[in-house]
Amino acid sequence: MQAGLERLGHEVDIFPSAREPGLVEHRGRFLYWPGFDGMRELMGKISKADIVHIHGLWTLPTTMAGRFAYAQGRPYVITPHGMLDKWSMKRSRLKKGLYAALLERRNIELCAGLHFLNDEEAAEAHSFIGEQKTFVIPNGIDMAVFSKAPSAIDLQTIYPDIRASTVVLFLGRIHEKKGLDILIPALKKTLDQGVDVHLLIAGPDEGGYQGQIERLVDQYGVRHAVTFTGEVHDEKKHVLLKNCDFFVLPSYQEGDSVAVKEALAAGLPVLITYACHLHEVQDSMAGIVCDTDIDQVAAGITKLAGNESLRMAMSSNAKKLIVEKYRSDVLLSELECVYRDILEK
Repeated sequence: MQAGLERLGHEVDIFPSAREPGLVEHRGRFLYWPGFDGMRELMGKISKADIVHIHGLWTLPTTMAGRFAYAQGRPYVITPHGMLDKWSMKRSRLKKGLYAALLERRNIELCAGLHFLNDEEAAEAHSFIGEQKTFVIPNGIDMAVFSKAPSAIDLQTIYPDIRASTVVLFLGRIHEKKGLDILIPALKKTLDQGVDVHLLIAGPDEGGYQGQIERLVDQYGVRHAVTFTGEVHDEKKHVLLKNCDFFVLPSYQEGDSVAVKEALAAGLPVLITYACHLHEVQDSMAGIVCDTDIDQVAAGITKLAGNESLRMAMSSNAKKLIVEKYRSDVLLSELECVYRDILEK
């Protein structure tokens, strides 16, 4: 978003400051506190801004950003990123209820608008936000990035444990909401049917949850068919997106998964759940959408792994879907228009 808005001629600053260009550490926890120097930095950035865009809820810096902006007469927008979905609201219910009563509801009431990433996310949040002004603009993808992706290589040279003819990619945080507890037993069912697949799990461990998934891998006896790559960025990520056979994300909850859209942009068929809020995948025949169910996920893996011609057709449809509906330049122009509407009241 920063890069796209800068290409449109705007000056964009980020808090917390990125350690590397384009990379900001994930800090979405109740107890995250950037320190007094960090909060002074935040106040200084807000005082220089025309408009403030807050990403996420339920942390002191995001809440205080809204209060600082309001106190200084700066309009602010909030993007919840799925944090008001029913699944998310059931987690830490008591803490969120108390925090909402003390701070967050008022913060939402004072904002200039709530930005949702799809209609389903907005509908799920309705009971919490009431009649607050909202708008929907999905996450976009810069197709130029994928036109520069590396050519096909042998993944076995990077990951020697791969022995299967079909490689399935999971790309995302290793977190309880991502459905890995569904994916591992589904993989077991698939292998038991004689389907030759290998699962690459690429992404950072969040809160030690990878340990639970590692134990699940051993419990189901699929260690030989699973490789954990750790967190991947830039070239390494594009190598995976370009050279795996299809993508899987059996999430219980998503706001608007960038990983799914990156997979589609790279031409990977996707196997996702309805909770990913991307029904267009099914409508455009770019992949399979199913329930958060072990048998359905296993059936989807089996279907995609066993039909190369189907994957090729879905690959073409996947790229077309992103170009037609999710180009970042088009979507960021829409966001620019919303900013202008807000500034012009």
